[in-house]
Amino acid sequence: MGMRPDQPEAEVARRLAATLRPGSPNSMMAAQLREWAVEYLTEYDEELGRFPGLVGKPHWNLWMMDARFEDALFAVLVFRAGGVEFLCGTGDAFAVKRYAENDFPDDVEHLPAKMARLFAIPEGSLHLGREEAEAWLGRGW
Repeated sequence: MGMRPDQPEAEVARRLAATLRPGSPNSMMAAQLREWAVEYLTEYDEELGRFPGLVGKPHWNLWMMDARFEDALFAVLVFRAGGVEFLCGTGDAFAVKRYAENDFPDDVEHLPAKMARLFAIPEGSLHLGREEAEAWLGRGW
């Protein structure tokens, strides 16, 4: 049984707040993440037009707040045919950026586990089915 449309937003917000280190200025709001995800998907749609071989393949993006470098807060969404995986954590901003730009695994399926080994991800992953993810984002992918 899936979540009501408002539940994913509330759960993402709870996890972001629980992950934020005490006193850190690196906060992120669930609504903000949702907006960024929709922007990302719009850009990804354009990419699919240029590279149709990517259609249906898992893809991901990372967003980070790093006003204080030592405990940057990041959020990751992994988009799959059946739904979305959300995880958030903290880490050194430069290490997170290096990972996101260069050190990520070739297989998207290994990304959450590798990130959990490298960074603090206290809440683990949240898996949303396609229907509930589309309801939260207000669009498909």
